[in-house]
Amino acid sequence: MGLNKITAKKSMSDLSSAHMQAGTVLRQLTIYLSGLGMNNQTSIFLPAPVTFSGQEPIEEKDNVLLISRIQMVYRKAVIRMRYYPEIWFMAYSWTTSVDRKDKGLAILKAGLDANPTRHVFHLSWISDPSDAPFIHSFALTYAYAELLEKSQLTKDHRDFTEIHSVYERFFGVLCVELARASPLWRRPCRSADPPTQEELAERKKNQEELPELKKQYSNTWINYMRLAHRAQGHKMCRDVFGKARKDEYIGWEVYEAGAMTEYRCNLEDRRLVAARIFETGMKKHSSHSTYVLSHLGFLLTVNDENSIYPHTYHSIGAIANHDLGFAKTRKLATIQQLPPILFHFVSQLPPRETFHGPIFNIDNLMDKLCTAVSLSCRASSGVDSAHGNVVSH
Repeated sequence: MGLNKITAKKSMSDLSSAHMQAGTVLRQLTIYLSGLGMNNQTSIFLPAPVTFSGQEPIEEKDNVLLISRIQMVYRKAVIRMRYYPEIWFMAYSWTTSVDRKDKGLAILKAGLDANPTRHVFHLSWISDPSDAPFIHSFALTYAYAELLEKSQLTKDHRDFTEIHSVYERFFGVLCVELARASPLWRRPCRSADPPTQEELAERKKNQEELPELKKQYSNTWINYMRLAHRAQGHKMCRDVFGKARKDEYIGWEVYEAGAMTEYRCNLEDRRLVAARIFETGMKKHSSHSTYVLSHLGFLLTVNDENSIYPHTYHSIGAIANHDLGFAKTRKLATIQQLPPILFHFVSQLPPRETFHGPIFNIDNLMDKLCTAVSLSCRASSGVDSAHGNVVSH
């Protein structure tokens, strides 16, 4: 009995320092774990140790040994969590940070092969979670395409076929996701029974995801256009935009990017081509206030007198007809309570017309604005006859 006590005391004495070190490491790991989403249990336990290993927790002096150790951690991570694109992206980021770009390209290619349909992933735990709690990224595809672009730019005979193939495959994957989430998508009904609660919940979820998917899809086309312009010139960028226009899922962002690219890079007829692209986009996206304001800003920049008024009247009329989230019968206490697009019209156009436009244009413009917000009388938002400024009451 006495021998057992002596042995136990000796064992506790030998393990005491290791136990204290383990407690210190646990407290440090808790800092990394606190920034992760607790709902995704699988992603809690691996990314934090991987990040922790990359910050030299034991103050290893041998740089070669430290790199070898971290490399082994990432190798185990991509094996055990093969179907998590964020792990592959972390491995790629660290590998390129230690000047191993050739291995970084191989990691990206392997990550894309392992996750052909899992490109949308959560990256908030990589940066400060308070900055962007829900960041979605297509970083694997973008990074892979950029590395391929850089590798070709160093060669005498450049071939960008593989880059185009990467984006074409990616668009195919995204189109499948958009078709699944589209309101037009319907599961074939095999019986006359009403849809179950699970089916209704799935359809509702798909419809909620659709705007974000379309936005990301449009951003992918914009990235593709930029890459084509950098690598192969303005003509190839136009060809990519021509393909994007024919896609049913693109948003107004693609038209804005195409128009502004023409305005900045086309030295021959940039104003004409950019205005034509904006007008084409207005046929499909006139109900999006951000696009309408972007178009208006372009017209004001180039001082296109022939298009400013038709664009303004058409946009204000569309707002009045569709009542974009604003009660028509509501009376305004201040002009700041207007919807953003109408507030922009009220704050920008009347002062401009005061200095450069005839009085009839001011009257017509204010009539349109008053109709759009259904003010009780023109005095609620009028024009000062002396200065032409909009007065809010």
